[in-house]
Amino acid sequence: VTATYDFAGRPQELRFSTGASDAEGVFRLKSALRDPDRNTIYLLEGDVAGFRDKPSYDGAMIMRIASALPAEGAAPQQGQAQKPAEAPADGAPSAEPNPGAEANLSAFELKGELKATPDHAELPAFEIAIHSKGRSQMMKGKLALDFGADAKAAGELAASWIDVDTLLAAAAPANAQSEPSTAYVLNAAAERALDAAASVGDGALTVKLDQASIGGDLVGALDLAVAAEDGVVTVERLNAELPGENRIEASGRLTRGEGGPVFEGPIKLEGSKLKTLARWAAGDREMSGQATVGAFTLSAKTTIGAGNLMLDDASGELSGTKFSGALHYRGGE
Repeated sequence: VTATYDFAGRPQELRFSTGASDAEGVFRLKSALRDPDRNTIYLLEGDVAGFRDKPSYDGAMIMRIASALPAEGAAPQQGQAQKPAEAPADGAPSAEPNPGAEANLSAFELKGELKATPDHAELPAFEIAIHSKGRSQMMKGKLALDFGADAKAAGELAASWIDVDTLLAAAAPANAQSEPSTAYVLNAAAERALDAAASVGDGALTVKLDQASIGGDLVGALDLAVAAEDGVVTVERLNAELPGENRIEASGRLTRGEGGPVFEGPIKLEGSKLKTLARWAAGDREMSGQATVGAFTLSAKTTIGAGNLMLDDASGELSGTKFSGALHYRGGE
């Protein structure tokens, strides 16, 4: 079968074929669904059962998205996106990578085994390949989705290295900074987390990265666990090794304030190179030599976002001197 139709005002192209049913009503399905406006193609090849009762699918899935990136310093133009590779004539998925991927192409591919019914889908083990600005990145994970009255999602992601700066620039090229600051990257990531939370009634995600490029420097041993409910993101756990042999432990809530995402919760920082940490987090600002000598610790109830930083019940030690108190810093011109 080959069909074209409109979905949510967008043209869709569907092609599929089936094999004969066996004695138990199981048949083989090969399909390709293309969404040209979004430069997306979905490929399925697997077994369908329970067609007269509750249909189920068990097989392979591939999703590909391809779009052109704007030239350096230029905004993207309409009609500039590149179509994904043509589907095979019989609708069968192909695991072959797109040949000749160019440096100005942003390509995303997800593939793995899919088990699905009309109200539930599960990817027990999938791989994501992202190609952007001539660099390829790989992630692995698993995902479960419920399509009830309140959508639910639970997933895990892991990778040895991810360039968060590049991924965010590829996701929003019109607003991307050529050399994004740490504050910009973290704010953009928080915005996307809140957008995702608004689309699911109940969600959970864990992320473990050996290394991640954030704000132009490397963050190591990133261990993040978040949950979403009613549009609020709860950071259950955030542990990471920050630039300059420093560490962070945090938990709390991420909400949308008037000026953007706002995080509230306890944060603990410790390390031995405060100047490196401050330069990464806040830019190349002047610091006294004494403040950069020796180990430091800082624990506080923190509110940060929308241009504000508040530390309540703060305590710590810097260069052998213990301190406690509170701080409110308001950013701006």
